[in-house]
Amino acid sequence: ESCQSRLVALEQQNVALLEKLDDMENRARRDNLRFVGIPASVADDNLATALETWLKESFHMEDFQEPVSIERAHRLGRPRQDSGRPRQVIAKFHHYAVKAAILRRFQQQRGSVTFKGSPVLIFQDYSAALMEKRRSFHPICSSLAAKKARFMLIYPATLKIYQNGAWSAFTSPQAATDF
Repeated sequence: ESCQSRLVALEQQNVALLEKLDDMENRARRDNLRFVGIPASVADDNLATALETWLKESFHMEDFQEPVSIERAHRLGRPRQDSGRPRQVIAKFHHYAVKAAILRRFQQQRGSVTFKGSPVLIFQDYSAALMEKRRSFHPICSSLAAKKARFMLIYPATLKIYQNGAWSAFTSPQAATDF
């Protein structure tokens, strides 16, 4: 009996520690953005400078109180020989306010943002575990978008759906589907 209760307590502690670790990893990533579509022709050693210049021009950041300053930028994974798709880029910004402004301005211009003629998408950088949780909502979000329903996926992974004059929140795809 005591071994079983100790095992349950350790499992609960392990889950709590994993959640805390994931939260800490996501807090460390709060100044990061992911860029999808930056051409491979941009040299890796010039990536941060090229992104800074492009962001200032594309999002008219010259009027912002903080300068667009990227601490570091790198591509994800190994180079792919068989794919024409460029690898994603992660950039860490010096100022959270600049990162947030870029993300906001991208969402306002969504669909019309390009880098040297290539369409670009910009996302918040999340841990692998959180990205998987958020990805699990994708089929439901696609269905809601097709129905032109009002919804939002908020941090960390909660789907809010507006229906009959009220918002309903769901922390699992199954709960949202059952709704």
